Amino acid sequence: MLALALLAGLLRYDHWNEIGAWVARVICIIGAATGIAFMFARLWAQVIMAVLMIVAALFFLDMVLMFGFHGNRPWMYLMVVGVAIAFYTMVFLLVLAASPSDEQL
Repeated sequence: MLALALLAGLLRYDHWNEIGAWVARVICIIGAATGIAFMFARLWAQVIMAVLMIVAALFFLDMVLMFGFHGNRPWMYLMVVGVAIAFYTMVFLLVLAASPSDEQL
């Protein structure tokens, strides 16, 4: 759903045509495809979601350091929430991986 929200934001504020928007478009496409496949319990979607969550956690940790060093506490706390959500999703994926599954890679 976040990937679709990112897509809606790109289209709504007309950032779709900007040069740097290709990163957001790639993440949006990967996130949307992974989210749809994740609903159908595909194993490859779990692996891609884990990789996306690792990247998200590293990004949010970097932002925590940046906002912390610059003294912007409200945004720092918001980034801590992002780190917590990424770690929560990683724990969910680990629990899901520990459960037996019929599908193989």
